[in-house]
Amino acid sequence: MAEHIAISASAVESDPFNAASLEAFRSIGCNQTVMAYSLVPECIERLEAADSITIMGTPLHYSKKTAEVLAYYFQGMEDAKLKKVLGNCAGMQALALVFGGKMNRDEKLEVGPTEVETIKGRENNLILNGLGRTFMIDNLHRASIDLSDAPDIECVARSAKCEVQIMEVLGQHGYVFGAQGHPENGWHGLKLLRNFLDLPEKITPLLDIANDTSFKQTSSGLVLPNGHKHDPPDSLVIAT
Repeated sequence: MAEHIAISASAVESDPFNAASLEAFRSIGCNQTVMAYSLVPECIERLEAADSITIMGTPLHYSKKTAEVLAYYFQGMEDAKLKKVLGNCAGMQALALVFGGKMNRDEKLEVGPTEVETIKGRENNLILNGLGRTFMIDNLHRASIDLSDAPDIECVARSAKCEVQIMEVLGQHGYVFGAQGHPENGWHGLKLLRNFLDLPEKITPLLDIANDTSFKQTSSGLVLPNGHKHDPPDSLVIAT
């Protein structure tokens, strides 16, 4: 049976953010195991074996120190071979710090259902499947993420008050996403969670293939098993 691990970023056992997230995943048919953030360093192998992982949100009240503490426990994720990771709210902020991002304090609180807009050119990102160019995500945060010194993190969607509403960490073995809002609330949020669970297994990264002599790259850019003699006919090459 597939295992989904929900990591609690809270020191409070009855955190309402945890309860809402766990109920949302239950509502879309996902069985879950809850893990405290403090156990992450000693459980990397178990996390690598899991089919999917979420880091649940918790109120940080813009405590950069608190976010840095969380990020400390998640550092082992940077090089782990994880299949799917989604950090929500504080979970996203901690992941962003792990992968080179920074936290900023915004003047105004972003609260309630918020219109989120997909970044141009990112409309085909699988986690946004079926959501359209704009959609609604519930928010409750004052902090935001600065990606100016994080070349490995890509912004996927933004809102009027928050430049990074959804992010993806590139170059990983699996998928690593973050959502600044709370997708556990609202239909669009549940759709995003379902998309996350349905993400297909990533193929071997091209960097690994490039170093594997059993593969070759053709003149059309396709990577094929070595010994394949020909590029596809011109009629099959899509013009760009």
